Formats: sequence, C-alpha cells, structure tokens
Amino acid sequence: MHRDSESFGLHLIILPAPSGRIPTSAADELSSTAEHVAMMFQFEFKASYFQEDHAHLLVTATAKDDVPGFIGALLDELRSVIVACGGPFRRFTWDEAVHVTLLPPWHVEILASFVRDQDRYHQTRTLEQELDEVFRPNALEPPEEMREPRILFSADAAN
Repeated sequence: MHRDSESFGLHLIILPAPSGRIPTSAADELSSTAEHVAMMFQFEFKASYFQEDHAHLLVTATAKDDVPGFIGALLDELRSVIVACGGPFRRFTWDEAVHVTLLPPWHVEILASFVRDQDRYHQTRTLEQELDEVFRPNALEPPEEMREPRILFSADAAN
C-alpha cells in the first residue's frame, strides 16, 4: 500500500448517465467492489460513498501507478454490480465526466472524513452546490483547445 512520500490522494466523483440512478440499496456491494479494484491495482482504499446521483471514491496512488487503467476498471466493475441489480438498472451507464481531484498526502484523511460524512453534508446541499463550493474553486481550467470545438482552416483549404 502507498504510504511513502511519492503518494498522493486520488479522489473521484463519478456520475450516472443523465437518465440513470445509482442503486443505493447496493451501496455496500459497490463499496466492496471499489475496495477490491483498488487492491488489484495496489492502491490504498480510503473511503467511498454512493448516492443516487453521484459517488465518491478516495484512494492513494503514486505517479508510477496506472491511474487511467484503475479508473476504467473501477467504472467497469461498478457498472457490472449495478447492472446485476436488474430492473431499471439493466442498461446503466456512467456519465463520461469524471471529476478527479489530486491531493497531497497530508490532505487525504481530511477528505476521507468529508467523504464519510456525505449523508449529513447532502442534507443541506446538492451535488452541484458541492462541486461549486468544494471542488471547482481550485480546479484548473481545461486547455483552450478542449473548451469548445474550433474549425481550423488552412490556406490551401480556402483556395
């Protein structure tokens, strides 16, 4: 597990596709699945939380770890658990947006406490308020080329 000076916190907020919902009745199984995937990638599992409209996951990792592979495997495994719930969940998919926050090691336990306290936090705040108040204020702006599609013209194309 990651406890060295090279480790960092990796916090994910994942969302169901716009018409989907996460089955909170499966929260314990989803948390166990997330912990299992973290162990497969040798990440240290710190906390998770599952609500109908979003989920939080916090692990520690290092720069040497396969973070994209972990995120892909995590989403696939969680989706499998949700689809197995049947009924309206048979066609469950994740939203393509994954909110990722990297934390220095000394902030991991603070955020783990915040994740564990989500039931109380969401008694008075929505997901959008959480993103605006907690995660977006220090977010980096995406590179300009990713903000809006642009059509590029070359001199040859104009002639």
